[in-house]
Amino acid sequence: MLDIQEVVSRSYKIDSKKLFEKTRKREISLPRQIAMYFSQILTRSTLKTTGEYYGLRDHTTTMYSYKSVKDLRDTYKEFNTEILNIAEELLFIANK
Repeated sequence: MLDIQEVVSRSYKIDSKKLFEKTRKREISLPRQIAMYFSQILTRSTLKTTGEYYGLRDHTTTMYSYKSVKDLRDTYKEFNTEILNIAEELLFIANK
């Protein structure tokens, strides 16, 4: 999950440590949700493990994050493009 947090935080120009903060500020919570989304798609982690990794969050937070990102992708073409760009970068790293 380290690669995911680094790529997402770099894409949103925030310090990767901010993903673990207990804040609801959108500039932090959205990248955290995206990182949790990719963690669920690209790793074999359970909902609970992903939530714990990102700051002792409950498994329902991981579910909410996944659904939120999926809904935003379905609704906003520009957001979907951002997610596809992050996915492309993650796949590039995975294939090194």
